[in-house]
Amino acid sequence: LNNTTDVILFLTDPDCRQCKKPFQIFTDLAVKYESYENLVFATMNAYFNEVEELKVESIPKILFYSRNNKVPSEINSLVGKKIEDFLRNNVWELRKVDKEL
Repeated sequence: LNNTTDVILFLTDPDCRQCKKPFQIFTDLAVKYESYENLVFATMNAYFNEVEELKVESIPKILFYSRNNKVPSEINSLVGKKIEDFLRNNVWELRKVDKEL
């Protein structure tokens, strides 16, 4: 992580059935915003979590790491529109685009 990139991290497990639909929403959003080079969509297998600081108690889970704050915010909704609203309110590049429209 660096101070020029916002990261959206999807925590999942390959065997998680309830993760399939949110994962598809996450993937669709990643494709939609792939042209934003300072916005990264990443996935991590929560079962094999190798990041000691990251305590995963439930999945699926989406975390947002802002370029300005390396303490993650949890995106509390797994609904596409609500995730997108969260991104538009928290990702600098997307706020800039909304102001220009």
